[in-house]
Amino acid sequence: MNFSLCRCTATIGIGLAAIFSVQHVQAVCRSERTLVALQSDVAKQHFTGLLKKLPEIFGCDESDFPNDTLGDFNPDAWRIRVLMKRNSLSQRVIVAHELGHAQASLQGEIYGPFKGHGQIWLHVMIDAGFDAEAQRTAGLTNYYPGLLQVYQTVASGERSMGKRAPNVDVVALLNERPAVLDLFLKPID
Repeated sequence: MNFSLCRCTATIGIGLAAIFSVQHVQAVCRSERTLVALQSDVAKQHFTGLLKKLPEIFGCDESDFPNDTLGDFNPDAWRIRVLMKRNSLSQRVIVAHELGHAQASLQGEIYGPFKGHGQIWLHVMIDAGFDAEAQRTAGLTNYYPGLLQVYQTVASGERSMGKRAPNVDVVALLNERPAVLDLFLKPID
């Protein structure tokens, strides 16, 4: 009888610990009015195909993202999570990067070897005017081997169709980038 009582008490304790830990994880990511407004603005300017169905967006702390990740898109939950940053220009590019995933998923992008950064995503980003972000991501050869060649193919096709004209101030982005991006922004041959 005491053994059953102990096992029951332990089960309740573990259950309560799980509940409290889930509440803590949920508290790390939160809906922010400024982030929702930024997402809406970026979508209106660059991703009009998403205006009828914008994903939920949440700002998260650094502890919620492993390996210097700045954001993620969950197509099943139709949710974007981004690292909260003070630098508004880099925040805009991070939101655009994740909206690019949402747009690409509507066009059939699947999460294969490039983890959502495949040919459709590259087309979406270049068409939206974020060629520099597409090129930066393609240059992450440690994470996405072979993506740089896909980018070069896509970008050359877009240029031949007259679609190369990034409308993001890349010079300002490079001057204001957060330190974590220094790890990834290297010259691409």
